[in-house]
Amino acid sequence: MRVALATYFPEQNSPKTILAETPLPGLGEYSSKSELQSYVDLLAISNQDQPDGTTPRLPTEYNSDPYGVMDAENPNTYMVVKVGNQWGVVGRSDGVKTGNAAVNGILNEAGYAPGLMGVHVNYEKADASLYTLYYNPTSNNILIDGLETFRDKLGFFGLTTPVTKQFSQVLEGVQQSGKSVNWVAHSQGGAIFSEAVRVSGQDLSNSSVVFHSGANNAIVTDYYLKQANMNQQENLTKETYRNSPYDFVPNVIGLNGNPLEMFVSTISIPALFADPLTSPHTLPPGWKPATVNSQGGLP
Repeated sequence: MRVALATYFPEQNSPKTILAETPLPGLGEYSSKSELQSYVDLLAISNQDQPDGTTPRLPTEYNSDPYGVMDAENPNTYMVVKVGNQWGVVGRSDGVKTGNAAVNGILNEAGYAPGLMGVHVNYEKADASLYTLYYNPTSNNILIDGLETFRDKLGFFGLTTPVTKQFSQVLEGVQQSGKSVNWVAHSQGGAIFSEAVRVSGQDLSNSSVVFHSGANNAIVTDYYLKQANMNQQENLTKETYRNSPYDFVPNVIGLNGNPLEMFVSTISIPALFADPLTSPHTLPPGWKPATVNSQGGLP
């Protein structure tokens, strides 16, 4: 069954349709969050690829949770749809029902994380138009979010965060479903993902993962992934770690960099807090946003 995906963003006046065979009436004219939520199960069996592979907009330019669907205080899984060149949350999902999924990092608010992680998902699969976000809430305080990261990195001492313990159950749910899921974990999401695999201690071979600027250590994580039979498929050719040599998070916090990279990353710390196109951490390496004209749409 291939279901149309039409825009529901209020700033766009007319719905767009992708591979429409069974249009969804009213998509684009929602009056409530519950109406959005009613389409989650339908979207789970829809066509999940957008054939033109449109590059998404810069995620700081729009609110990717325009209807306030997400719970900003608690972790959960959400269905996120791309229509045209931007991403938006449709509703809460009972586990992972899509072939692509993501875990966000620190200081990602509910209106920003879906769009940002959509960029990271598209970096790995350009034509993806639907993914599941496991939302890692932010305290909006870098020290508190940073402490959570180090708790998970030291989780074997009994410091594992509740978010990560819950996420381990999400991974186990994927395994029980029999569905293959490709994950992208960004920044703190890397530490969450790595520690969740360790906490589970089960076979998680239905999941594969790529870490973008992860705070996790590659040697430790590779050991956990091997124990869980993850990223072991013979046809898996994608890189597991994508890090900038100037990024403090993977190179110093993750202890992945060589001495020169650690030094350069340390003196480059101010760049982490620059705009996304300047930061070596926020966006995937070499990513460029969609060109936007003066009316706010693609040319």
